[in-house]
Amino acid sequence: MSSQGKSEGVTLVLAAVLGIFGIMGIGHIYLGIVRRGVVILIGGIVLGAIAGALYMFIVPVIPFIALLVWSIYDAKKLYDKTVLG
Repeated sequence: MSSQGKSEGVTLVLAAVLGIFGIMGIGHIYLGIVRRGVVILIGGIVLGAIAGALYMFIVPVIPFIALLVWSIYDAKKLYDKTVLG
């Protein structure tokens, strides 16, 4: 899949909005960086499940939030690199 013609807004919405629900990495997949997107997706699901199982503790939520923030940042950086050059 070519990254040309991709929208920065769509990339960031996919990364942020779906990421909040534990479906991270979709912005990467949208850009055509499928392997990284799938790895982030699996990591988000695992961290989300752990955080959900231990919902009474704040500690499991911290890595989930860190992965979310990083995946949004990385999707933006990759958009700039692949689409804008």
